[in-house]
Amino acid sequence: MPDLSLVCVREDSGLAEALGEALRRYGFSICRSASVYESFQGYTAIVVLVSPGSARSDLVRATAERALDYGKLIPVFVSFCQAPDCLNGVAMHDLSTWGGDAGDPVIQAIAAHAGRLAGLSGRPVLGAPPP
Repeated sequence: MPDLSLVCVREDSGLAEALGEALRRYGFSICRSASVYESFQGYTAIVVLVSPGSARSDLVRATAERALDYGKLIPVFVSFCQAPDCLNGVAMHDLSTWGGDAGDPVIQAIAAHAGRLAGLSGRPVLGAPPP
């Protein structure tokens, strides 16, 4: 299954862990090491959590911009903020009110988005994740 990398600032790490656990339920392997300084070749997608802290982080913004250039960006809005300029006009998944349920429609949409980037469009993610 494709590998996803979660990119966030320290204050969003708890949410990133919960999101990673939810996406693992859909069969994705997760890491939290991708940054603008490394190659994105080993990753199907780079999931960037967008929050006030990440919008201020030069490293997160640069990583999001590079992932967008590579066609591997999955932006996830987690807290009200002005999105970085590189994400203007980019549709984001909204997890700002997520309660942690792996079967939540937004989690399903993120998993489906990752699946499309992995070339798994013939296997849509529907319903609750596998047990």
